[in-house]
Amino acid sequence: MFRPVPMMRATILILDKDLASVTKEIGRLGIMHLEEVGSTPGLSDMGWTPGQELEVVSRYQTAKRQLDEIFENAEITEEAPAIPGTYEVNPLDDIDELEGKIQAYHSQVRSINEEIYSLRDRLNVEEDNLRRLDNLTPTNADVSRMRDLAMLRMFYGNLPYKHIRYLEDSITTKFTTFIPIQTRGDRELSAFFCLPEDAENLEEELKRMHFEFLPLPQDCSGTPDEAREQIEDRINELKMKIGEGENKLRGFGWTYRNELLRIKEHLTTNLDILVSVKSMGLSESTALITGWIPAKSTDDLKQALTNRLGNLFYLQVIPAEEVAGVKTGEVKVPVILKNPKLFRPFQTLVTMYGSPDYNEIEPSSIIGIAFLLMFGVMFGDVGHGFVLALLGWFLTKKVSAAEEIGGILFRAGISSMFFGFCFGSIFGYEEAIPALIFHPMHNITTLMAAAVAFGIFFLSIGLVINMINALRSRDVERGVFETHGLAGALFYWAAVAFMIKFIATGSLGVPLWVFLTIIGVPLLMIFLKEPLYHLIVKKRPLIHDPGSYFLGSLVEVLDTFTGYLSNTVSFIRVAAFSLAHAALFLAVFQLKSMMPGQASSILVELGGNVLIIGLEGLVVSIQSVRLIYYEFFSKFYSGNGEAFLPMKIGTLKDSDTTG
Repeated sequence: MFRPVPMMRATILILDKDLASVTKEIGRLGIMHLEEVGSTPGLSDMGWTPGQELEVVSRYQTAKRQLDEIFENAEITEEAPAIPGTYEVNPLDDIDELEGKIQAYHSQVRSINEEIYSLRDRLNVEEDNLRRLDNLTPTNADVSRMRDLAMLRMFYGNLPYKHIRYLEDSITTKFTTFIPIQTRGDRELSAFFCLPEDAENLEEELKRMHFEFLPLPQDCSGTPDEAREQIEDRINELKMKIGEGENKLRGFGWTYRNELLRIKEHLTTNLDILVSVKSMGLSESTALITGWIPAKSTDDLKQALTNRLGNLFYLQVIPAEEVAGVKTGEVKVPVILKNPKLFRPFQTLVTMYGSPDYNEIEPSSIIGIAFLLMFGVMFGDVGHGFVLALLGWFLTKKVSAAEEIGGILFRAGISSMFFGFCFGSIFGYEEAIPALIFHPMHNITTLMAAAVAFGIFFLSIGLVINMINALRSRDVERGVFETHGLAGALFYWAAVAFMIKFIATGSLGVPLWVFLTIIGVPLLMIFLKEPLYHLIVKKRPLIHDPGSYFLGSLVEVLDTFTGYLSNTVSFIRVAAFSLAHAALFLAVFQLKSMMPGQASSILVELGGNVLIIGLEGLVVSIQSVRLIYYEFFSKFYSGNGEAFLPMKIGTLKDSDTTG
C-alpha cells in the first residue's frame, strides 16, 4: 500500500552450455523481468556480446503455426498436460525432431481437411442446384430436356412486367418464342426460345430489358419433384460424409491429444527460450542473465539455480534502492502493484493512465477512496446502489474478462447505498427512509461547500505526494520551486485560508501588506525558480536567457493562480451531479403523475430508474475518473514507470505468478 512491491536486481553468471536449461527454470518460476545486457549500465561495456535472434527461430515459428492449425482443426482445447516439461531442452538440436513430428501430424490433418473441403464444395453446388430447381417448379417440365435442348436455345428467368406489352418492339430476333410461366409481383417468370445462331443477339436484347437470367440445375433429370428428390439424396449423403470427416478429425484429436500437448509444450518452451536469449549476454564459455525480481522471490531463484546447477553459478542480488541511477530515474525498475483487496480493482485506473515509477508513491488506495466518495455522493441512492452492487458481483463471479470492472462496480454500489442512507433516498423516494445527514435538494449550499472542501483536501494530498516523490528522487527544483512543489502548495494553502477567513468574517484578518507578503513570496519563488535553484546547487549562469525566461515565468505564475482556482472549482461538479440525480427523479415522478393508468405509471417509473442507473451511472463514473486524472494526477503523477513483465516459458505464459 502506497509503495510497489520491493524489487531486487539479480545478475546470474553461468556456463553457456547451461543457458537453455537455466532459462527454462527461471521462466517456469515467472519471477524475473529481463534486462537487456547490451543496454544495462555497468554491463554493456564489459565485453558481453548480446544474444542474437537465430535463423532457427523462424523454423520454430513455422512449426508453431502448423501445430496451431492441428489444434484448431482437431478441436484440442486443453492447454497443457498435468505435468508438462519433464524433458531436457536444447533448442538448436531439438528443432529437427519437433519439425518431423509436427509435419507428420499436420499432413494427416491436412489430408482429412482437404477431403472435407472437397465435400463442402460439392455440397454448395448441390444446394445451389436445389435453389435453382425452385424456379422450375411451376413448369412441371422435364429438367434434363429443358437443359439439353439440341435445336433451340432457351433463356429462363424473370422479366419486369412492364416490358411484356412492348415485347414485339423490343425483340427483333427472328423466330423467338416467349412463354410466360408465373407472375411474381412486378416480374414474370418466363422462358424465351430461339435458334442457336440467334442466341447472342437475343441475350443482348433481354439484358436491355433488365431480364434476370436464372441458371438451370445440373446433374438431375425428370420432373422438378423427381429432380428435387435426386438432389436431396446427394445432399444428405454429402452431409453424412462431411460428418464422418469431422468425427475423424475429432478422433484424431482424442487419439493424439497427449502427444500433441507434449510437443506443443516442448516447442513453445524452446521458442520462448530462444526469444529470451536475445536479452542475455554471451562470451566464449559463459552466459550472463540480468533482470529484476521481487525481493520475496530471492530464495526461490537461488534454490532453483542450486537444484539445476549445484554450485556452478554465481548469483548477485542487489536491492533496487542501492542500484546506481534508480533514485534519479535513469534506471527504470519494473513495478508490481500491491494493495489491500478493497482497493485492488482501482489499480486498473492507475495503469490505464500509466505505470507508476518505482520511486513514486503508488496511489491506487488513495484514488480508490476518492472514487468511492465522489461516486457515492453523486449517485447516492440505496436502491440504485444495490442494483450496481448486484451487477458488479455478477461480473466479478461470472465474467472473468470483466472481473476488475465488476470489482469497481460492486464497491461503487456499496458506496452509493451508504450515501443513499445519508441522503435518505431509495429509488428516488426521499420520504421512505430518514436522511442520516440531509437531503441534497434541501441543503444545496452545504453540499456545494462540502464538495469544494473535499476538492481542497484532495488536491492538497496530491501536492504533498509530489513533494515526497521529489524528495525521494532528489529533485529539489520540482519539490520546492515548481507550481506543484512547496512554493505552489504554500500559495494554495494561504489563498484557501484567506478565502475561508474572508467568507466567514468579511475581512482578511491581517493587514494588506501581510496578505500580499504571504501570497507573494511563494509566487516569487516560482517566478525565480531557475536562479534560486542554480544558486543552491552553485550553477552558473543563474539565468541562461533572461528575456525568454522572465516571460515564461510570468506565464507560469499566472497559470499557477488560474490553475489552482479551476482545479478547486471543478469539484463543484460533485455536488452538481448529486443535485442532478435528485432532479432527474423529480422529472420521472412528474411524468409518472401524468400517465392515465397504473400500468403506464409503473412502466414510466421502471424505465426512468433503468435510464438513470445506466446513463447517469456511466456519466458519474466518467466524472469521477476525470477529477482523478486531470485534477489529482496532474499534481504529481508521471505514469512513466515500467510494468513488471516477467519472462515466462511454455504454458506458464497464460498464468499469473507475481501474486
